[in-house]
Amino acid sequence: MRRTLMALGVVALLAGRLAWGAAPEIGEKATFNYKTVDGKMITPESVSGHIVIFDFWATWCGPCMKFAPHMVKLSQEYAENGVLIIGVSLDSDVQQMKEVAKKSGFTWPQICDGKGWDSAFSRAWGVRGIPKCAIIGPDATMLWMGHPGQMDKALKDAVAKYPYTPKPKEPEKPKEVEKPVVTAPVVAKTAGVSSALLDAKISAADKDKAAGKNVEAYDTYKWVAARAPGTPQAEKAQKAVSAYDADPAFVTAYKKAARDKEAAATLWLAKSLEQSGKEDQAKSHYAKIVSEFADTPSAAAAKEAIKRLK
Repeated sequence: MRRTLMALGVVALLAGRLAWGAAPEIGEKATFNYKTVDGKMITPESVSGHIVIFDFWATWCGPCMKFAPHMVKLSQEYAENGVLIIGVSLDSDVQQMKEVAKKSGFTWPQICDGKGWDSAFSRAWGVRGIPKCAIIGPDATMLWMGHPGQMDKALKDAVAKYPYTPKPKEPEKPKEVEKPVVTAPVVAKTAGVSSALLDAKISAADKDKAAGKNVEAYDTYKWVAARAPGTPQAEKAQKAVSAYDADPAFVTAYKKAARDKEAAATLWLAKSLEQSGKEDQAKSHYAKIVSEFADTPSAAAAKEAIKRLK
C-alpha cells in the first residue's frame, strides 16, 4: 500500500511538472497565440518586425506596481524604435485589472483570462514569480528574460542590434469623383513609402557617403531602391548602388563589414546566454566566432570568454 501511494505521488508530481511549460531558451523562437482583453490576437506574425516585451504582472503584486512608472517610461522612450509591450496579467478580476492599467498609464495591450497563476500564458511559459519580463526579437527569437529592474541594458542592446524599419502603409483608396481628375501619379505613395521619408533617406545616405561612411550609405541607398521602385529617389539610389557594386575595393570592404556585424551579433547572443547561466550554449557560440570569424574584432573577445569559462 505504501509503495502504491508513493508511486501515485510521483505520478502526481510529474503531472504537475508537465502541466507547467517553460519559456523558450535564449536564441530559440517563441510561439504564442493569445487574445487580449480587447479581442485582438497576439501572435508572432502580428508583432513581426518589432522588439516585444512581455510584462508578467498583477495589480495585487507590490513590486509589479512599483515598476509601473518605469514600464511607462520605457514604452515612451522606445516607441520610435518600434518596441511593443504586451502585458500578461495574473489577476482574477479582469475589469479591475483594466481600470488599474488605465490609471497606471499602461497604453499597451493586456492579456488576462482571469485565472491568476493558472493563466494559460504564464503556465505555458513556466512563470512562477512576478514581476518578470521577456524580450523577443523582430523574428520572435527569445533574447532575454528576467526581473524588469535588470532589463534596461538588455533592451538597449536589443534596440541597437535590431534597427526598426516601419512597415509600409496600405495604399490609400482613391476617392470617388464625378469626373476623372488627371493628376501626376505619385509612385512613392503606391509603394507605401512617403516622398518625405524617401528624401530623408537619400539625404542621410548622401551625408554618410560624404563622410566616408560608405557601408551605411550603401545600405540606405539599397533600402530606397528596393522600397520605392519607379520613383525619382529610387532611380538616384540605384545609380549610387550600381557605382558601389562596380568598385572592387568597396565590395571587399562591405563583405568584411558584414562579417564583422554577423560576428558581433553572435558575440552578443553568446554573452546573453552566459549571463543567463547557459554556459555550454555560450561556449558553443564563442567557439563558432573563433573558428568562423577569426579575422573579426569579436574573435579576441570570444577567445577571452572561452578561457574564462574553462
